[in-house]
Amino acid sequence: MAAIFLGHVKGPKGDTGAKGETGATGATGATGARGSLWYDGTGITGTSTTPTVFVDSGVTLAAANDQYLNTSTGNVYRCNTPGDASTATWVYVGCIKGVQAEVVNNLTSTSTTKALSANMGKVLNEKIEAMQIYPYAVYPDATDTSYTLEIVIENKTTTITIADDASHTGTYSYTAAGDNATATVTITLGTSIGLPQSGAVVTAIQSSAAQISEVTLYDSDSQEVYNDEPKMWEHINTLEQEIEVGTTITEEYESGGETVTDTYKTSLIKKFIDGVKTATFPITHAKAVWFDKHANKTVHDEISTINASLTELNSYSSEEFVVLNDITSARTYFDGNVNIHKEGYLPIEIEYRSSNSNMTIYTMYISSTNSQWIAYYGIATTDGSTFNHLTFILCVRYKKLLPL
Repeated sequence: MAAIFLGHVKGPKGDTGAKGETGATGATGATGARGSLWYDGTGITGTSTTPTVFVDSGVTLAAANDQYLNTSTGNVYRCNTPGDASTATWVYVGCIKGVQAEVVNNLTSTSTTKALSANMGKVLNEKIEAMQIYPYAVYPDATDTSYTLEIVIENKTTTITIADDASHTGTYSYTAAGDNATATVTITLGTSIGLPQSGAVVTAIQSSAAQISEVTLYDSDSQEVYNDEPKMWEHINTLEQEIEVGTTITEEYESGGETVTDTYKTSLIKKFIDGVKTATFPITHAKAVWFDKHANKTVHDEISTINASLTELNSYSSEEFVVLNDITSARTYFDGNVNIHKEGYLPIEIEYRSSNSNMTIYTMYISSTNSQWIAYYGIATTDGSTFNHLTFILCVRYKKLLPL
């Protein structure tokens, strides 16, 4: 039987119905991973960037990106592989301490960044003291213990040291007496100091405090065999001939309502001690006017001292404080303080530093309490997570205070 299409039984689409009621709340999802934490101690060491297990770290359960501060070395480490102390791995990140200077114990290094040892400072001082700019030393040759030395020195208490070429030494003490400018000391080598020893020759005479102006050596028959008058004394006698005029300086100033002009001469000793040059009066007259003659200090010296003091007063200083807080209960924020007092300095700036990006500081100020400068701070997590241990750095900048 043939089918005949009569029409469609589905009518046109109706209007959207009203929204049904909200269904029941679904089950709570799994707890997310905790944020990174800071630990401290001395169990993690070294500077290796290769992930390494430290069984003595003291961290019972570390998570990736946890931080560890070695409180002895200042080194900071990051957890690479989570786990307990026997499985967690750590890598070196950096150090919050400054670079330690390398000390050089020699006088041959040309380094511009290494420090010189205290021992080399002593060696340098001894070398400087051994430089005889003034004639405190004379070098005769005496081979017989019966020879006699006649030494003319300044009339000052001094110790005369005599040495032979076999490294033997003997000393003779002189005590200043009378009002004369010079004194003559007579020393019989063998009787007075027991030199020279067998097979040796006396080669040096040195005075600790009095300048030597003349040395004469006599043999056993009182015949002169050696005489030396240090060249400095020859130069002093002819000093006027050795001075050349260098230049002049002119100064104008008001005095009694009039302008007064003064002209100062400067000079230079061309030859003083075998070619050593030294100025009699430096270029500026401030260097030629005594401020304290007894202390050998000129007006220029005093001005230099004052300038150095002013420079020091305007100096700044910075220090870093590692802040460690163990908190009794987990929390999302913490308010604390740290003593940043530095005697003689005023804290003027304070900066918060931390490698933990999950922490932020919401308040920080400095206040004086009981004559001590205290830094107050408030720190919170940025995502509302909790913590029970806190480590960060405060960098404080100081200005030196003027003395009262």
